[in-house]
Amino acid sequence: MATVKKVWNSPEVSIESASLGSATEASPEYSTAVDLETAGYAGCQIQIDLTADADPADTVVVGFFASLDGTVWDDSPFYAIDIGDSDRILTVLITDVAHFKVGCWQNNATDVHSIDIEKMEWRWDAT
Repeated sequence: MATVKKVWNSPEVSIESASLGSATEASPEYSTAVDLETAGYAGCQIQIDLTADADPADTVVVGFFASLDGTVWDDSPFYAIDIGDSDRILTVLITDVAHFKVGCWQNNATDVHSIDIEKMEWRWDAT
């Protein structure tokens, strides 16, 4: 009888210390693309680490953009979260898309928030 277990990929940095000073909804700061299809991954855990401006006025929005082939991307996110304007760490789980990337922006361009994003994919293996 086979045993099914969840196998995690190693954590990888997708965005490292990106300044969101000029990132807006029209021109977000994007992560590297996440390919769940090629290696048979079932999903991905994303950890978002926001370091807020010392005197914040803008909130940060994190959006998730899908692609069927990893080359042509959606214009609008399939999911977006306003994560506020203070230091925080947030984890999001994404499943059931072939390819996606994370876009981050501020609701205005007056603050200098910084963001780090790590990803870790998983799949199910039978042994």
